[in-house]
Amino acid sequence: MKYILIRDVTVNECSWLGQTYKKGDIVYSYGGATYGCISREGWAFTLIEDKTPFFELPTNAVKRYEPEES
Repeated sequence: MKYILIRDVTVNECSWLGQTYKKGDIVYSYGGATYGCISREGWAFTLIEDKTPFFELPTNAVKRYEPEES
């Protein structure tokens, strides 16, 4: 499923990230094995749908992507 960031998520906030994710970035939910790496405050995401690596983003930083109706 496609999600959009609703705020910036920095490496200072989430030290495990390799980069800052910006408001408006698109990510995809990851449904594979996460081996207990994802906290209760986050969900697993990927940059390419159904592909690893996965990473955790805070649940309050994303919302499900819904294309604007024209």
